[in-house]
Amino acid sequence: MQWSETGRTMDELKPSEPVVEVPRRWIPVASAVWLVPIVALAIALGVAWRSYSDRGPLIEILFDSASGIVAGETTVRYKDFAIGMVEDVRFTDDLSQVVVSARLHKDAARHVDSNTKFWLVRAQVGPRGISGLETVLSGAFIGAELGDAPGAPQDHFTALSAPPLTPAGQPGLRIRLSAPDGGSLSVGAPILFKQIPVGKIEAVELTEAGDVMVTAFVDAPNDRRLTSATRFWNASGFSIELGTGGASLNADKKGESIKGITKNYPHWFARNYAQDNLDGFDQHMLLALIAPRPILLGNARRDVWSDPNGAFRAALGADPVYALYGARGLDQKRLKPYDPAAEIAFWIRPGTHGVVKEDWPAFLQFLQAHFAPDDDHGGGRIISAGHD
Repeated sequence: MQWSETGRTMDELKPSEPVVEVPRRWIPVASAVWLVPIVALAIALGVAWRSYSDRGPLIEILFDSASGIVAGETTVRYKDFAIGMVEDVRFTDDLSQVVVSARLHKDAARHVDSNTKFWLVRAQVGPRGISGLETVLSGAFIGAELGDAPGAPQDHFTALSAPPLTPAGQPGLRIRLSAPDGGSLSVGAPILFKQIPVGKIEAVELTEAGDVMVTAFVDAPNDRRLTSATRFWNASGFSIELGTGGASLNADKKGESIKGITKNYPHWFARNYAQDNLDGFDQHMLLALIAPRPILLGNARRDVWSDPNGAFRAALGADPVYALYGARGLDQKRLKPYDPAAEIAFWIRPGTHGVVKEDWPAFLQFLQAHFAPDDDHGGGRIISAGHD
C-alpha cells in the first residue's frame, strides 16, 4: 500500500468517476378544459350505441290513405301504450295506396307476427257512432292488436279499414249465420237475448251464391246458451209504425218490399199478402180505416228502411176520410213543425231507423193532447173496444 504525503492512500486520491445526468423529457399533461368535451362525447357515443342496439325492426303497413299520419310524430300503440314510431310515409309504385314504415321497440317487436292487426285511429263519425275523440289533442295514431297465438314472422302488413269490434282474447264464441237478405243488419248491431245485449254483429257480407253471411260474436258466459236448437231473427222490426207492414205506401216504395218482409217474417202476415197483388189497395186505406181516431206516425229523415216520404204520402191519402168525420186529419200539405194535437200527427226527426230519446217527448205530447183525462168525464177521449 502506498501512502502519500497527506497520509492518504493512493486509491483515495484517485479522481471519482463523473456522473452523467440525463435531462428529463417533458410529458404534456392534458388540460382540465379538454376533459369536459371528451367525457361528453364518450357519453353521447354510449347513448347512441345503446339506442342503436336496443331499437327494434322496421315494419311496413299498407294504408288506403295517410290522413293524419306524420313521420316522426305518429306512434304505434298497443293498449294505448306506444310500441313504435312512424319513420317514413310514401306511395306505392302505382300511387293507389300509402306505405307507412314504422320502427318498433325491441321489447315489443318479438310479439308482432302474422296474427297482428293494425289500423288508423282518428276522430271520426260513422255508423258505429263517434270514435277516436282522444286523438283530437294528441293526433292520430296507429292502433295494434296482437294475436291470441304466436304466428309466423312478418314485417309487411295491410291495415284494417276499422278497428276490430271484438278484442283479441275476449271470452266468447264467434258464429256465422246465413240469411236470405241483409235487411237492416249492420256492423256493430247488438245481439239480444230477452232484450239484453249478449253479443254484436262483426260483419255482414255476400257469399258467392248471393246469400248474406253474418259473422257475430256472443260474449261469455252467454255463449254457453248456444245449442243446435238456437234460432236467430232480425228483431229491429218497425219501431214507430202502423202494424207490421208500416205506414208508408208499398207502391213505388223505397224501403222494404212486400216480397222481402213476407219472406223474412211470414208469421206476421196472411198468406195472400205475400202474393204482392194489391190491386190498388195500399197503406193509406189502412190509415183511413182508423179515422177519426188519432194516430201518430213516427219517422226519421234518413230511415231508408221505413221510407218517411212514403209514410207522408199515405197520410195525405187518408186525410180526406178524416175530413168526412170533421177531424183535422193531417192538417198539412207539406212538412211543417210537429203538431201533436192533429188527428194524424206526423213526427219526423233527424237520424235513422229506431226509437231514440228524442222520440219520447213527442210521444208524450201526443198522448197528452189526445188521451189526457178531461174535466167532465175523468177519462180519456178514446173508447177501447172489448166484449159485451
